[in-house]
Amino acid sequence: MNPGAHVYGTSPANQRIESWWSFFRRLHTQGWINMFEDMVAYVVFQPGNVKQTDLLRFCFVALVQQDLDNTAREWNTHRIRPSTGARCRAGVPHELDFLPPQPARDCLVPSQGALPTELSQRLQPSRPCEDGTLLQYYLYLRDFNRWTALQTSDDAQQLYRNILPYI
Repeated sequence: MNPGAHVYGTSPANQRIESWWSFFRRLHTQGWINMFEDMVAYVVFQPGNVKQTDLLRFCFVALVQQDLDNTAREWNTHRIRPSTGARCRAGVPHELDFLPPQPARDCLVPSQGALPTELSQRLQPSRPCEDGTLLQYYLYLRDFNRWTALQTSDDAQQLYRNILPYI
């Protein structure tokens, strides 16, 4: 098969996933995108500024991760309706993965070499700051000033604005 080959035309096979990505963007990521774009537009955040990028991550990464975790939980516990001609099975994704209908075939392949170590290193949760010294400084400022715990994106924006003059 020619790796450069492609097919022109519509792909009804992608309708479900495209619909889901549209839903995901509309209800989850678009709000974050708009907020971060506004921060750039109002020169509250300057992309490329390492200290501001670390501060942004410090203030927002936990909330964004929480939103992503909630989305994954929603997806993995929703019911996929049966569809005529669909290649995917109907049911709840977690149940289909962990309790497949019988007879089921185990498709797991044992890994070779250092793959589990490499994979576990890649799957480590990202640090809120690349610079450990900045992280300690941000934590100090937050705790010393008794700035609020982060519950909402408004809280994170306020913390960002509070710390920004110090960097």
